[in-house]
Amino acid sequence: MTHIDLVPFALHRRWRLLSALRTWVLALFAVSTLSAAAITIERARLSTITTAVEAREQQYRPIVAKQKQIQEIQKQLASLKSRETIAYNLEDHHPVLTLLGTVGKAAAKTDGKLNLRTLQFDRTATHERYVTLTGQVIDHLALARFLATLRVSNLFLSVDPTWVKAIGDDASFQEFEIQCLF
Repeated sequence: MTHIDLVPFALHRRWRLLSALRTWVLALFAVSTLSAAAITIERARLSTITTAVEAREQQYRPIVAKQKQIQEIQKQLASLKSRETIAYNLEDHHPVLTLLGTVGKAAAKTDGKLNLRTLQFDRTATHERYVTLTGQVIDHLALARFLATLRVSNLFLSVDPTWVKAIGDDASFQEFEIQCLF
């Protein structure tokens, strides 16, 4: 049995093109549907992740703000420490002239009966400044006048004799040490 196809060739070609077009349209529809589904799933996942990240950022924003404040405070503290060092250096150098003038005036009021040998300027571990004066004096009255003049100068917080001792047989000639706290 032989089969003869009486359909014209142009019609066969049209049917094949329509069949191929139908296949391509279905394939394109399937690909676009799958792509749209994948995009929708990915957007939902991205939205979930973004929401979670924003929630974490909300939780950590105060911590980050506090860290920035701490860093700023540390910078200010470092600046203040450097200024404090400069201030202490200036403070150490500036009152020396005032100190020398005050001690010189107090010694001058003893009418030459008091002789200063050393003046030592120092600072304790707690940043208290003090001056230690050592010398010799002829009588108690001159030493008392010297101490009183230092006390009323308002330069010192306290003026205290550390020790006074007689030199030789004459009890009127004495050596002394005085500590004056700023």
